[in-house]
Amino acid sequence: MKIKVVENPPIDPREFDLPTEFNEDHIEDIVEIFNTPLVGHYNWDYTDADSRIKKLYELGKKLNWNGSIDLDWSKAIKKGEPPMKAEL
Repeated sequence: MKIKVVENPPIDPREFDLPTEFNEDHIEDIVEIFNTPLVGHYNWDYTDADSRIKKLYELGKKLNWNGSIDLDWSKAIKKGEPPMKAEL
């Protein structure tokens, strides 16, 4: 993956001829450093945040009920009958 440092953000709209399929040669990280009283950096790589969200999702499934493992999917469902007894 290439990293390109830019001095200023783009001002005018740009158009690109995009290939039908992308590979790693098409990917470019653009880094812009801007000076303010605080120095900040943009990072458009969400890999770390995505992995934390997935970890939180899996933890939520573990600590709550998980429909893929907590339900008995081997039981046949009879069409036309209610899913549970009426007296319940």
